[in-house]
Amino acid sequence: MKNRNLKHIAKILLNFSISFYVFQSSVFAQKIVLPRVVGNDVLIGETVLTSISKQIPDFKIFEISSFTKEVIGLKVIPPMAVASDFNVDGLRDIALYGYSKKKNKIYVIAAISDKSKRSYRIFKLIEDSYTPELLKSNSMYLNLRTKEPAVGVTRDMIQIETFSKGVGSVVAYYFSISRKNMVRHTGEMD
Repeated sequence: MKNRNLKHIAKILLNFSISFYVFQSSVFAQKIVLPRVVGNDVLIGETVLTSISKQIPDFKIFEISSFTKEVIGLKVIPPMAVASDFNVDGLRDIALYGYSKKKNKIYVIAAISDKSKRSYRIFKLIEDSYTPELLKSNSMYLNLRTKEPAVGVTRDMIQIETFSKGVGSVVAYYFSISRKNMVRHTGEMD
């Protein structure tokens, strides 16, 4: 009798743990996978990839080998992505530098979280044609400009930098809370 009761209890516990596992899996499947940058690894996540593919179906980020030795020497790791909470909603966003062979264009895009729709909005910061040589000798890269309230930078920004033959140029973008859009930084943030 005792063994039968133990077997029955074990069966109930096993069924409960399987049901609990299935429940947990369905909960995780509904969560947004936040993009992140870890060393040279760019982890984009399915939610961001789905949002990008609606606008640029064959979008690919540049590989490290695409950048010039000058850019690699700057030790901006990785030069094709930056991640932060650009719209200050508590979810991580990501900016990516890549290309589309079908459209023959390069892009710098910002994937900004939209909590209400549980997805990401894609903003094209740069869209321009490219030559195949760019895939081997890229001198443009992304950098994260962290907030510095003392100089008027009240939240993190995406910096698009070009460095060639010792000369650099910088253009920065931030997410405007009032306009709900990515805006080129000209000295003041709203």
